[in-house]
Amino acid sequence: MLRLYPSNAIIFPHYGYNYLGAMRRNPPTKNLGLGGDYNYQAAGLRFTPAPETSVAAPAQMIALGDGSAFIPATAPPDPADMLYFTFPYVIPLLGRPGVGDWHAGGANLLFCDGHVQWAKQSFWIAPTDESRSLWNNDHQPHPECW
Repeated sequence: MLRLYPSNAIIFPHYGYNYLGAMRRNPPTKNLGLGGDYNYQAAGLRFTPAPETSVAAPAQMIALGDGSAFIPATAPPDPADMLYFTFPYVIPLLGRPGVGDWHAGGANLLFCDGHVQWAKQSFWIAPTDESRSLWNNDHQPHPECW
């Protein structure tokens, strides 16, 4: 049987997707990451994927990279629906940063324009305007969402 997630509490390194951007609370009307939006309409819930045009500065927006934990999209987790996320803060439940530190204390992250950049984990998750802007599709830090 193929297992797509660990069967114990140990967190394994993997790649994660910038689904939500630098958002932890006070979610804005539009998703800050690359995960698209859910819109409530008369017919029910409708999902709209994030268009390329929503990324204001592709060379300055993180798309995916070294992650340190997995987050199930459904509860209980269904292996077919497992999504792996990466984000610029510590996951409270796990006490682990959302960015890995597998490369000499740092992580390689892929940007929307296709280039890869390495930096220390502490830079990627720093609560600074510079670091948090890299996670958001409008290239703004949005401290109201930290």
